[in-house]
Amino acid sequence: MLDIFCRVPRVDGHRRRSPRSPALAGAVMHGTLGRLANARTCSRVRSRLRSALLIAVTTVGPRVAIAQRVTLTGFVRDSAGAPIPEADVSIPAAHLLTRTDNSGLFSLTRVSAGAVEVSVRRLGYVPRSLQLDINPTGSDTVAVTMVAQALELPGIVVTEQTKRHLLWIEDFYRRRSKGIGGTYYTRDDIEARHASRLSDVLRDAPGVRFVRSRGGGNGIRFDTPANFRRDCLPQYFVDGQRVMNLEVDDLPARDVEGVELYAGPSSTPTQFQQGAVTSCGTVAIWSRVPGT
Repeated sequence: MLDIFCRVPRVDGHRRRSPRSPALAGAVMHGTLGRLANARTCSRVRSRLRSALLIAVTTVGPRVAIAQRVTLTGFVRDSAGAPIPEADVSIPAAHLLTRTDNSGLFSLTRVSAGAVEVSVRRLGYVPRSLQLDINPTGSDTVAVTMVAQALELPGIVVTEQTKRHLLWIEDFYRRRSKGIGGTYYTRDDIEARHASRLSDVLRDAPGVRFVRSRGGGNGIRFDTPANFRRDCLPQYFVDGQRVMNLEVDDLPARDVEGVELYAGPSSTPTQFQQGAVTSCGTVAIWSRVPGT
């Protein structure tokens, strides 16, 4: 639109030539000066328009990006349809984490639209990993069903020997009985201390110090030469599977069957070393058998 007012006049497709008459030359000169002034004005207007367009682009860009983030809501239930409270629901790639409430509901905000991987974990249940395609035009709702990881034996008193032979805790009791390089706490230890937090159970663990963590709980750090001067988060395993960004008080003590602590690589069993970093220590937690 601006170019219509800023064009140099042409005749028959060619620029007008300067006339030979002095009078006409003066008039042409006056017109030329006017056109030069007009050109400068047009140049300034173009510059201002470019700046305005740049501001518009940089202002609209973030709004478009924000519009691409939505809220993911849903509920977590067991195979019988009962809600599962305190289940961890996360999108690891986006560092988003929340927990289900007492009715099994959860809500994750600022979720990027498109393909995402959602992880759902709860002690005593088989972890779930879901590949979702998040709708960019609004909120999405997802239903997650989790299966109990151990056999429920209603009406039967489960003895220590029975628990030792369940696959998911058998190795824990074997290592504890042999004292293989770590410190061990069983369900009896937890109940004897009447502890609601695992950190209260682990207070007497050798070579361990406590730090404040999110939610008012505690985390543990191993005081070894490799990590004494830095906040070195140990790796966590829950029911044999590695869990990222976890602290010991993130798990209710009432749900725990046993805990293993290993200060460094030399004492860590091989099953907790595959594809993992053990220089900061290892914490392995085993959940209770449902129904006991």
